[in-house]
Amino acid sequence: MTISGFLYIYELLWAGCLPLLRFSARLKEGWAQRTLKGSSLRRADIWIQAASVGEAYLALHLVRALKEQGDIKVLITSSTSQGVGLLAEAKEHLSLEIAYFPFDLPGIMSKALAHVRPKVMVVLEAELWPGLFAASSGLSIPLLIVNGRLSPSSLRGHLLLKGFWRKYPPEKVLAVSSEDAERYSRLFGERVVDTMNNMKFDRVSIQAGGQEENPLKNLIPASWPFVVLGSIRKEEEAGIQYVIKRLRTERKELVIGLFPRHMHRVGAWEKRLSKAQIPYKLRSQMDKAPARPGMVILWDKLGELGQAYGLSQAVFVGGSLRPCGGQNFLEPLTHGVVPNVGPHLDNFQWIGPEIFTLGLARQVKNKEELVHCLLKDLSEPRNPQEVLDLARTYLRGRQGGTQQACSEIMKRISQR
Repeated sequence: MTISGFLYIYELLWAGCLPLLRFSARLKEGWAQRTLKGSSLRRADIWIQAASVGEAYLALHLVRALKEQGDIKVLITSSTSQGVGLLAEAKEHLSLEIAYFPFDLPGIMSKALAHVRPKVMVVLEAELWPGLFAASSGLSIPLLIVNGRLSPSSLRGHLLLKGFWRKYPPEKVLAVSSEDAERYSRLFGERVVDTMNNMKFDRVSIQAGGQEENPLKNLIPASWPFVVLGSIRKEEEAGIQYVIKRLRTERKELVIGLFPRHMHRVGAWEKRLSKAQIPYKLRSQMDKAPARPGMVILWDKLGELGQAYGLSQAVFVGGSLRPCGGQNFLEPLTHGVVPNVGPHLDNFQWIGPEIFTLGLARQVKNKEELVHCLLKDLSEPRNPQEVLDLARTYLRGRQGGTQQACSEIMKRISQR
């Protein structure tokens, strides 16, 4: 099949799916922006695409650094309501435009790029959209992949369209590891691929002084042991329910903070906890009422996971008990807490094995071992200041990726 033939069929497939996608609860939010019907995107110097919440945090971190370079107009798009919601909270403070990412029909993407007219298009991490890449090339808009990662399984799928990606490559890929760089090189060619320090290391800030006042301190009394189960994915919910029941059996006074990775799973967790007769309360209903011993707090508010880590004595970071690729488990270290993670960390190989050999994270094999390690953390807590000092040393030399990304972006802007 020719490349033009592929794009024609790709557009037809998207057009045929749109009527069905309208029934999706997740996709109907922002429908006008996703389809560019009744909603146009505003002009910007830089357009950054951040798939969901994790990438949105990185996008905001990148924008703060870019704003130091001068008065730059920035548009950030996200594919999820959670990502857009997070960006909306920072919109006024950072003076940026936000919107839902348009559907990847080549026609829609060409129209969107023509509206925005960015001097550079930035894609964060792992998204490869044929419509976007073809439209950027057609309008001579340089496209950069920043903080890039590409798993072996994703590479195998994309290599089926190797001819397309070689015709419409990004102008530059900044990959977070030599392994990711090698995979990108197989797809796009070595000429456009380079490496960078992962920007997620830059988001880990360990101050020399004491910890800031925690706004959740009145929610979780310091006299009660507190465990955080963070970023729990749908695939591991049954295993985490087992962990909760075991923890409550062993430590009846324990308070457990349960953070689903996606807010739309809160309802499923309510049903699961009710059926198992596990007492719980939604975080949104607790602003004036502190936790009670033995309670599970089901978090249905965004932006408080880090604060909860700061009050905890034991932590599990999800997406790792089942093969979901893992979630970023560096943040608990900023509070002097060593995180526990499961065996499945395919998306976080860039962190490297040293973090485990230094004792700054612990990897468990299964849910039974996780229960054992969480209970051990509660009964034999490590000195938070020692953890902070060791983490600060570990991070030194791994940071600076944000400035690398800024330099590449500003180079393209100055050229145009």
